[in-house]
Amino acid sequence: MFLDIHPTGAIVWKDFQRALQDGDALPVLLSLDIEVGDAGDLFTLLEQGGSAKVTAEDFLDGCLRFKGQAKNVDLVTLRSDTEKYREQLCCLMEFGQQKFA
Repeated sequence: MFLDIHPTGAIVWKDFQRALQDGDALPVLLSLDIEVGDAGDLFTLLEQGGSAKVTAEDFLDGCLRFKGQAKNVDLVTLRSDTEKYREQLCCLMEFGQQKFA
């Protein structure tokens, strides 16, 4: 197996990154139509709260959702939406500081 799944059922970023660098993950990722360059983004999208780990089940589900032609478009859309929401949040924070400072 290309990933060391810990007894907790988690895949840790450090181990995932090692598998990417060593090329151990390549056959599995290619079989899922996931490019190695997208794999790190996938892990980041799946991890919760900056924990640097993902459950094996969530990782598998994420790989299956990420698979296919639309994956790159979906990721670009997600990034665009996130940037838009970040800008809106910054404006809201600035407004709050001006009104309540």
